[in-house]
Amino acid sequence: MITIWVFLALLLLFAIIDIRKKAIPSVFLTAVLFVLAFVRFLNFHWAVVMSLLGLLLWEFSEGNKVAFGVADIKVMAMLGFFVSSAYSMLIMMLMIGIGQFLYINGLRSGLKVKEVPFLPFFFIVYVIGLATGVLT
Repeated sequence: MITIWVFLALLLLFAIIDIRKKAIPSVFLTAVLFVLAFVRFLNFHWAVVMSLLGLLLWEFSEGNKVAFGVADIKVMAMLGFFVSSAYSMLIMMLMIGIGQFLYINGLRSGLKVKEVPFLPFFFIVYVIGLATGVLT
């Protein structure tokens, strides 16, 4: 239970850094990922699935205006450690997709921002997932 709150605090910190600097130091993300791999090993397969879905999003975003980075893939893998079923993974992917849809529509409507940080979206998804019981 404590890992959920520690991860929430770290995700909030990463979201703030992402908003301010538009980048997250990879060493921090990798360290958290390795710690989660040991602490929440039973959900390792969901972390792999989430990171593979993140790789797909990264591949599809290459030619588009949406920039989905390697840090976002790592955060998706971290979120995967808190997924307990295919249903909760589907709900998380749906929430992430809604965030990206809103971002893309914002670009089409003339939003003058080149980079929008995705980590605040992940933070919101994580909080909603905790509140609704989708994440454990």
